[in-house]
Amino acid sequence: MACTSYTLSGLNAGCKDSIGGVAKIWLADSDSVSWTIDPTSKQIKPDATTAFKVYKLRRGAASATSNWVVNDNNAYSQTDLTMNIAKMETSKRMEVMGMLMGQTTAIVKDMNGKYWALGTDRPLEATAGTGETGTAASDPNQYTVSLQDEAPEFPYEVVDTTTITALEAITVA
Repeated sequence: MACTSYTLSGLNAGCKDSIGGVAKIWLADSDSVSWTIDPTSKQIKPDATTAFKVYKLRRGAASATSNWVVNDNNAYSQTDLTMNIAKMETSKRMEVMGMLMGQTTAIVKDMNGKYWALGTDRPLEATAGTGETGTAASDPNQYTVSLQDEAPEFPYEVVDTTTITALEAITVA
C-alpha cells in the first residue's frame, strides 16, 4: 500500500540556467495570513498580501536551505532561512527583534524568479540571532537572523500572478 499521493513521472536533465541566492523576502505575522493550497498542483497562495513587509537585502546576504529529515518514525522538511542585515542601527535592531521574538511566515523570492512559501503549516521559529561589529575595517557590521520552518513537505511554490504582482508592489515603509 502506498503511503503517499505522489507518483513518479521522470525528469529531463534540463538546462544550465539556474542561479543561487535570494532576491527578496517578505515577512508577515503568522496570525494575519491564511493560505490556500491547490490539492492537485500543490501550489499555494496567501489569501491576502496586505500583512507582508518586504526585506531587500544585499546580494549574497540571504539563503533558504531545505533538508528532508528522516528517522524511524517520521519524515519532514526543515527549511532554514538565514538573513544577514548590513549595518547595525536602531531601526534594524527593532526589525531583527521582531523577527526573533515574533511568529512569522515568509515568502522568499529566489534568484531564478521563483517564490517559495515558508511557515504555512505553523509559524517560523527563530533558531539564532547575532549582532556583530567586526574587528577589521573589511569585516561585516551586521545582524544575522536564522528562522526555521518545519513542515510535512518541502516549501510550496507561489505562482499566482495576482499575489506576485501585489508582493512586488510592496515598498519599505
